[in-house]
Amino acid sequence: MINSKKTEILSIICISLAVVAAVFLMIMAGKNREVIEESINSDLLPGISTEYTDKIFDDSYVHVINIEIKENYWSYMIEHATEESYVICDAIIDGERYKNVAFRPKGNSSLSSIAAQGSDHFSFKLEFDHYQANNTYYGLDKLSLNNLGQDKSCMKDYLAYHMMNEAGIPAPLSSYTLLQINGEDLGLYLAVEAIDDSFCYRNYGEQYGELYRPDAFDIDSIQPTDFIGIDYEEMFSSIPDSKPGQRVDILGSLINVAFLDVQEQVSISAINYVGDDINKYSPVFDTSVFKINKADKQRYVNAVKTLNTTDHPEDALEIETVIRYFAIHNFINNYDSYSGVFVHNFYVHEKDGKLTMVPWDYNLGFGAFSVESAAESFFGGSPYNGPIDIGEALTDEESFVNYPIDTPTYVVSVEDRPMFGTWINIPEYRNMYHEYYNQFITEYFDSGKYDDEYNKIYSLIFPYIEKGLTFYTTEEYIEGSANVNLYNKLRAESIRLQVSGQIPATLEGQEQAYESLLATGDLNLGKTISFEGVAFGITAADVQGIMDAVAGEDYSHDSDGITAALTDLQTDTSRLPGIIGRILGSSTTLQKLLLKSVLPSLIFIICLVILLVAIKIAKKDK
Repeated sequence: MINSKKTEILSIICISLAVVAAVFLMIMAGKNREVIEESINSDLLPGISTEYTDKIFDDSYVHVINIEIKENYWSYMIEHATEESYVICDAIIDGERYKNVAFRPKGNSSLSSIAAQGSDHFSFKLEFDHYQANNTYYGLDKLSLNNLGQDKSCMKDYLAYHMMNEAGIPAPLSSYTLLQINGEDLGLYLAVEAIDDSFCYRNYGEQYGELYRPDAFDIDSIQPTDFIGIDYEEMFSSIPDSKPGQRVDILGSLINVAFLDVQEQVSISAINYVGDDINKYSPVFDTSVFKINKADKQRYVNAVKTLNTTDHPEDALEIETVIRYFAIHNFINNYDSYSGVFVHNFYVHEKDGKLTMVPWDYNLGFGAFSVESAAESFFGGSPYNGPIDIGEALTDEESFVNYPIDTPTYVVSVEDRPMFGTWINIPEYRNMYHEYYNQFITEYFDSGKYDDEYNKIYSLIFPYIEKGLTFYTTEEYIEGSANVNLYNKLRAESIRLQVSGQIPATLEGQEQAYESLLATGDLNLGKTISFEGVAFGITAADVQGIMDAVAGEDYSHDSDGITAALTDLQTDTSRLPGIIGRILGSSTTLQKLLLKSVLPSLIFIICLVILLVAIKIAKKDK
């Protein structure tokens, strides 16, 4: 049984988990609402070329993009941000004016959360060809502007894309830019090449094939009530009794509950074969970037069938490109992706019946996908920031730095992710995969190229951090970037040891030889990420207010008080209405949501779930 000390800690964990689970569901599983443009890709579109590559994507300096827009257009767009409404503008890029450009906010849950906070610091998209077919920026049709949200280092997407570029993988180009609205500084952004016609032409040539963006998760299919009635005590009671070297995937176990009713959609988005009927693959075809016909669909299904039902993955994959992709992707450890439970944030390219992967969205990479990181974001510096008792299991830092490269999927089996699982156990391809790691670590890390890149970025954007042009303080940036840097150095060393056989490269092997794992020292992945505001705009201050409200006036507002309050609530449920009232009263965000939201009951349910989760686990010894 869980002793009283562990009960105290677990009660804190579980309140955190309920909040964190809601946050992660909104961050990583939000319905993809980006507008998919239809364009015919059978021939090269007018104006498309690659001249832009050494213009806006010269990463040696911070560019300036000034959006000249009518005030009423800007106001309308911001007011209707969640609708992703287009408005017309002039884009002045490094002093050059481009007229009649489409401009809109973009994003998933981050979009709605920024809107809920009353901010205009959205991510945006510039579409040069939206109103005028031949209009491009030196051949570039579309440009994404990433607001660097959730990433205190402000480096993760940049580093991920540059690592992919370094390894010769088709990946977007990127550079930093100062975004201005009518001459006024809005913020520091990362300009990213959109995955569209220009990208495909640059990487695949004039006949550049088809492009899909699978997304397994439909937020409307998940309800907070799905988490009520689960035996949380059984799910988590074994954590303090974990064995040395064991991985405790707390977050994955909790979120998996929400996916029980969408397993087929997850399987299809993960590029599994579910039969010959092309209509079954609509979760993929509905995300097509280009206009497709029946022959295109049939070609895709044939490739998926070959991949999943034969011993020749090279007949369905551009095998060397796919292996290179996974070498870098698995270095980064992005589990808000194909490798995790959510199965999104990637593109699938198909040409002549061969499939490849295209990387996208790595701000939750570099070991950020964890309960400990999320808890640090909400509870760091507060009285409720107690250590999470995971027994003798690996810490998140130990787990992610040493995550095994041959079984790199999170919560799911590699067999459920056939773009990786179909070839990793074929000796020829596994050896190729390991050799790419040797090549990448030697040429990028050992050569000093990574250090030069990191130091360049750090110095380049530091003045913009100091000016307050991001979401983070200078101290948060310094800590965040330092921990990302340390993670990369440790990860490179761990993989070097895995490839050489000194550290096992599988989960099973590492559990048996945990003493061989690389120590992580002072690494703190929680310092690299921010989850504040991503779910309904709720901040750390709101969460602390909720915790205080649970304790009430009769209990101290610390971990002891919360434990006592939850224990007493089990026998005195008459306190519940008052607690809910205090929770709503403690959070200005929740108050605003109650006034504006068409679903105020949802907020009540979330607050109730927080309490129910904590009550279920925080039980005294029997």
